[in-house]
Amino acid sequence: MLERFLNHLGIQVSNTTSSNLLCMCPFHGDLNTPSLSIREDGAYYCFLFSCDVHGWSFVKLAMEAGYQYKEAQGLVESFELPLKANVDRSHTKKLQRPEQILVGKYSTDWHQAYHCYTKGIPHEEELVANAAGYLFGIRNLHPETLASAGVGLDRKNKAIVFPQFKGSTCVGLSFRKINDKQYYFQQPFSKSEYLYLDPDPNADEVILVEGQMDALAVSAVVNTDDIKAVGAIYGSQLSLTQAEHLDGVPEVILFFDNDTAGVVATSKALSILGPHRCSVVVNYDNCKDAGEMTSSQIYCAIRTAVSGKEYSGAEARYRLSLVKNNR
Repeated sequence: MLERFLNHLGIQVSNTTSSNLLCMCPFHGDLNTPSLSIREDGAYYCFLFSCDVHGWSFVKLAMEAGYQYKEAQGLVESFELPLKANVDRSHTKKLQRPEQILVGKYSTDWHQAYHCYTKGIPHEEELVANAAGYLFGIRNLHPETLASAGVGLDRKNKAIVFPQFKGSTCVGLSFRKINDKQYYFQQPFSKSEYLYLDPDPNADEVILVEGQMDALAVSAVVNTDDIKAVGAIYGSQLSLTQAEHLDGVPEVILFFDNDTAGVVATSKALSILGPHRCSVVVNYDNCKDAGEMTSSQIYCAIRTAVSGKEYSGAEARYRLSLVKNNR
């Protein structure tokens, strides 16, 4: 029944083992080498990391193939397969840490890229040169910030790669096309379940922003005497699952975008987290978000939000010089 079900979905079975069917993966277009493993208990995953189709039920597999939920459910029942498999999820694919993932395929020497960019030396890889122009020239990021966050480059899709941590484990990757604002996400990564940069849930203070680029910009000013942890929501609204990550944090600084959507996101976050432990950044110096601000502007905006008093640019520059000198 299972092979007939897979044939119906357009999945070609290549060979079988005692507990797995090894198939050509239609989701990334296998031509010669089967990479989609499907267990009889319902678990399936593709070995190819850039595809990474992954799930734990035949219903979800049918949905991967284009069926709506009720259609997929009916199809699975018609082939007399279980709707909810009793699956040991330890058999499914576990993503590795970025230092393992990014070696070879996504690895990028940001310090060399920064050196070439600042010295006007042509880089041997055009993609790296374009990324350097964007990240260092437009976004004003530091190579150490990118390296510490495990940021890499997807050469095939010409995209910046952002690993998402949960503790010491990488649970997925997100990508941003260079010179394009479009993001796309890898399975099993669910953007409503995680905060980018995975801020320490035991931190005394967490700065919460929108998106990876803003998080990287703000993280450049962390580890001053009183700014410790940064996290970012994906999209423009804090989810309840993301908020649970901050349950043990006594003070959260909301640094969302300076636009209508940012105001709405701030209001929702205040209602979820509680206004008693939140401070809100309101001083943007006519910038749209943290990604458009200098490090000094970011520092002043955060400290002003917390203390209620204005911080001077001179003081901010002094604090930030301490960080740079310790790099």
